[in-house]
Amino acid sequence: MTVTPAEAQVGQPLTISVTVKNETAKDLTDVAVVSHKAPDCSRPDLGTLAPHQSVTYSCSGGKAQDPPVTFDLAATATVGGAGYYGKDLRTVTKAKYTVTGTPTPSPSLPVTGSTAASGLAAVGLGLVVLGVLALFVSVTWRMRLRER
Repeated sequence: MTVTPAEAQVGQPLTISVTVKNETAKDLTDVAVVSHKAPDCSRPDLGTLAPHQSVTYSCSGGKAQDPPVTFDLAATATVGGAGYYGKDLRTVTKAKYTVTGTPTPSPSLPVTGSTAASGLAAVGLGLVVLGVLALFVSVTWRMRLRER
């Protein structure tokens, strides 16, 4: 099983390629693949695989996440043939991708330390200073009017 791309950015679609191969000298019947983390990759009825025969298919692994998901598939089958009939096989395989880069952030309010944020802070501070100055002038005017 392989995941492509092997290196993905968060949100990028992933494709999983699955190969199921009969590495025995007997037929495998009732071949099935199950995946809980990539349900699209489950194949409940792949049928029968002759000795050394393989089947390959692709499926969706969803979108890349951070931290990355480790995909696991469980393949089950029954071994047929004299002396082997009814013996169940089960194997689990895993595949993982790595996350590269960081997604581009969506536009939002300015971050502290940015030019826009500094400008907004300066304007805000200026308005506070003007407000205090206006209050001081108003109080001073009233005091002078009382003195007369």
